[in-house]
Amino acid sequence: LGMRRLAADVDFIRLLMYYGAEEAGHEHATHENEYHSAGGEYPELAPRAIRILDLDPWFEYAAQYAAAALAFNLEKPDEALAVLRHASARDPKNWQYRAYVAAIGFRRAGDMARVRDELLPVTRDPECPVMLKHIVAYIEKKLGHREEAIRLYRDIMQSRDKGYRGLAEKALQELGAAP
Repeated sequence: LGMRRLAADVDFIRLLMYYGAEEAGHEHATHENEYHSAGGEYPELAPRAIRILDLDPWFEYAAQYAAAALAFNLEKPDEALAVLRHASARDPKNWQYRAYVAAIGFRRAGDMARVRDELLPVTRDPECPVMLKHIVAYIEKKLGHREEAIRLYRDIMQSRDKGYRGLAEKALQELGAAP
């Protein structure tokens, strides 16, 4: 009757409050060569995401958001992979989960160009988490792919997430592009 989806939605809101509340002062892309959350280890992030997937196995945004945060912001790739394995077991045809797994593997190997190659198609999905778009835009910028970085940052400017809009505006200024 939709109660599991409603419970998953409520739990996802709680996950967002736990990890990404703008008021908590978390900011991404704060280091020269990396993108980290500004604080905390968030030991409950993976278990919360898995609980959401147990309630609603097709809540792919929750899996993607948690996996990206764990792998790319918190440097917890094993936890990210656990979330993705859990999600893939319930939705084995979801190619985006495989793209995340590949990107995590290439990140571990230090191959940022391959990370970009795996995640760029995911950023074209309207349901792609803004955080992931920001990560890929940052990689594009660092790899010298100015036009693609600008495209992604402009896309981020259209989001409802004020924190990421501010980061995108700053990045566009650094790239000499208008928002």
